[in-house]
Amino acid sequence: TAEAAELARLADDLATPDDTETQVLWRSVLARASVEDDGDRLAARSLAIEAVELLRPTQAPVLLADALVDLALVHSALGDEVDAVLSLTEAAQLYADKEHAVGTRMVEEAARAAGLMVPEPSAPL
Repeated sequence: TAEAAELARLADDLATPDDTETQVLWRSVLARASVEDDGDRLAARSLAIEAVELLRPTQAPVLLADALVDLALVHSALGDEVDAVLSLTEAAQLYADKEHAVGTRMVEEAARAAGLMVPEPSAPL
């Protein structure tokens, strides 16, 4: 994960401010790497929240769902089960709406790993 963090910092240095996808990805990668390496978890949460907020006004529901899963993992590492479940629930619905089976499995695995119960999403829109 040290290599991932290093590459995320490089992406931060090279990305233009209007490159939303890269801005999101480096934040998400750095947040997860920080949690996995027992780094600054509060900074990790801030980065993960920034990634999600950058995506909210876009038309990228799968990327938003991916960022929400990352945010949930950070919340879980901080012991914030309520926000972890909320993030996973939103991600699950976004994946269900796109009929994204791999994403749905990611939510299930993240919930199971964290010992969380996530409600089933409603039928796709």
